[in-house]
Amino acid sequence: MVKWLHSWHLLLFAAIVVSLGFLAWWPFDVVRVTTTGVKWTDLVAAIGTPVVILLSAFFALNQLRESEKSRYAALAADLTRRWDESLLVASRKAMITHSQEEIRDTIAATFEEGTTEAEADVFYTLQALPNFIETLAAIEDEFGGLSLDFIDRLWGSAIISSWKRWSVAVEFVRSQPSGQKAFENFERLAKTLEKRRAATTSAGAAERPDSRAAQA
Repeated sequence: MVKWLHSWHLLLFAAIVVSLGFLAWWPFDVVRVTTTGVKWTDLVAAIGTPVVILLSAFFALNQLRESEKSRYAALAADLTRRWDESLLVASRKAMITHSQEEIRDTIAATFEEGTTEAEADVFYTLQALPNFIETLAAIEDEFGGLSLDFIDRLWGSAIISSWKRWSVAVEFVRSQPSGQKAFENFERLAKTLEKRRAATTSAGAAERPDSRAAQA
């Protein structure tokens, strides 16, 4: 299914189909009731039925869209709360205090036998952040509920910098038979945000000379 095809799109399509059907029938029904001498109430019904259908469809569509907005707002609030929870805070701190190579070595140690409890604790602490971003990226890609603009405003810089710090470790994980597709969504989201920011910066730089020329 196309990710942008939400339930309200389906309702809108159904409303359009039904409305077109009534609109196609409506002129013939109006002609019938006006030429056969029927009561004026029948004429009102013939004219009013398509209007009622359209208004009802519009109201239902608006209610459904508002419901979806509420769900996405709740999702955004939950993700923001999780970002500030102790595990993710500890994971972000651990990432800052480890270099790319140290993160890779910590991950690599868990693929070997004899991993110590301390190494396992560091591993699970570090992994919480990329797991969160991977989930966030999968939600954006699959459902389109959280826009790239929204994600960029809240977590864009952290996502881009986290990928740069984790890219070496992810490359190692993907070299293992069980991790060939590890953190694909994380990588896609980070690179997409980076490209958007670069494009915005380039567009702004291209507009500035024009502005000065206009002022001159």
